[in-house]
Amino acid sequence: MTTTAPPVAVTAATASDAELTGARDELRVLLNSITPMLADRSDVLLDVAYDLPGSTAPAWFDPATAVITLNGDIALAGAHPDDIDPTTPTGRLEHPEIIGLQAHEASHAHSTRWHDAIAPDTPAATIAAATLLEDIRIEARQIARRPGDRLYLRAASRYLEVPAKPPEPDQLADAWRAAAAAVLLLGRVDAGVLTVPEVAAARPVLADALGPELLDTLQALWGKALMLLDGDGPGLLAVATDFAAAVLGDQAETHIPPGARCCSPLGGPGHDPDDPAPSPDTDPLTDAISAVLIAVANDASAEAATEAEALTPAAPEPDPAKKIEAKAKAAAEKAATIFTSPASRKGGPGRNPITGHRDPTDEERAAASHLAAALRKAQFRERTVTVAASAAPPGRLNGRAAMQSTAQRAMHMPVTAKPFRQRTRRKADRPRLSIGIAVDVSGSMWWAAQILSSAAWVIAQAASRAEARSATVAFGSTLTPITAPGRRPDHVTVLTAADNTEEFADAVRSLDCALNLATGTGARVLVVVSDGHYRQDQLAQAPKLIKRLTAAGVAVVWLDIRGTANVPEGAVRVHLAEPLAAIEAIVDAALGALRAA
Repeated sequence: MTTTAPPVAVTAATASDAELTGARDELRVLLNSITPMLADRSDVLLDVAYDLPGSTAPAWFDPATAVITLNGDIALAGAHPDDIDPTTPTGRLEHPEIIGLQAHEASHAHSTRWHDAIAPDTPAATIAAATLLEDIRIEARQIARRPGDRLYLRAASRYLEVPAKPPEPDQLADAWRAAAAAVLLLGRVDAGVLTVPEVAAARPVLADALGPELLDTLQALWGKALMLLDGDGPGLLAVATDFAAAVLGDQAETHIPPGARCCSPLGGPGHDPDDPAPSPDTDPLTDAISAVLIAVANDASAEAATEAEALTPAAPEPDPAKKIEAKAKAAAEKAATIFTSPASRKGGPGRNPITGHRDPTDEERAAASHLAAALRKAQFRERTVTVAASAAPPGRLNGRAAMQSTAQRAMHMPVTAKPFRQRTRRKADRPRLSIGIAVDVSGSMWWAAQILSSAAWVIAQAASRAEARSATVAFGSTLTPITAPGRRPDHVTVLTAADNTEEFADAVRSLDCALNLATGTGARVLVVVSDGHYRQDQLAQAPKLIKRLTAAGVAVVWLDIRGTANVPEGAVRVHLAEPLAAIEAIVDAALGALRAA
């Protein structure tokens, strides 16, 4: 006798749960499809975990298993998995926070390789400091490899955790949380993720908590960490040791910062039960940093939404060719007027990068004289000598031709012999030299502002003395002329780099129009001093502009001082070991172009 099991009732709740599970699985598959692209590794996998009570970490990476884990309850922020499609540009821009978390952990997978350098006796504070420093270093490496990920990393800033205020007064804990907050916020400015204006409100609070001298010391240390190569574990731990000592003093080897007992170097989902519960009260430090992070994330999300809308196909317009032509003409006209007045500034709202003027130093005067002499020497051409035959003096007599002339006359033949030789020496035309310099004054270029101020003056002075033409324009949210063609500046223009975006394309067009780089003759050089971390629209235009100039015979030199610049194809990257070598690199480029001309 056989029996039949009673049918299982499929309720609406059961079906809904099954659909949600299927949607979550599908999202995990889709996210895994872009993980190799973000990490530049084919062995990294991604998992999305849900229902993790007590976990505040939005994402983490386990180097032992090469698995990135997203905390779905936090990362999805209430969005349904079916509504997320990370496989298309528009889909990524619609949920930039998720991609930002994934990109951050992918940058760990690509660049973090310092764990083998940890010894059993390495102090906990050193490991905690190395973890902080590595967090900004890998983001700098990520946007150097993939500049477009900067937008996503900014959008994920809302998930950066502000160090918690201890429940009881604790001088060491307060110092550590302020130092960690400084790396979290100001360190990301130096990494190129955030900008100086965005963190301006929080810097005084951090300076008050740490003291200006200690804050400067810590900034110098995380600057060293940003220059380290992937895998330099000993170097990172050395900087981390100095960092811990600067903050904790003689307690650096024994103090255990909150969260350092249980968490791996890359973080994780857990919470250390030995850590004291954070104070329920907030304070100026927490408030200031939280406000900055939320504002940055909101701005990035708004920018992503705008880009997503721009990618959405629109109805075709009546005559797109004419519209493109009109835009190009308007851009050229706008660029051509940038040098009409020494104080003209073109573009949207932005901070004026000119903070003042000063007298040149003796070293700058000497450099200008040296460069002018080198340019004149490179421009020099030997006189040309031409020899022409003539039937009548003046000139040196050629005996054979004279006899031939006499014989022709004696035989009543037409006289074709020309017995006199005249030598004519003519001054050779010197090739005209034109040098255009585009200087990036966005916040990520703060470290180069002073050398750029000096270089702009030296080049303009030397070019004027050598009867060459030069022009320098600073580009951020606006275009600001520093030196105009045909003008020899008497004073050095002091620059600062604090803008929040870069109008690179307009800067190149302005120099092209002012110096006739693409259509002129002679030696023409475009020098770009920038890290190349731009908005998507500028990144799309940069290769086209560089290709047009190089095809016209312009030498395009891109000065890369930190070694992480995003250089468009066609430009010659000149990696400088130190900023002071910038002037020498510009000189070499100008001399090379003159020799080629």
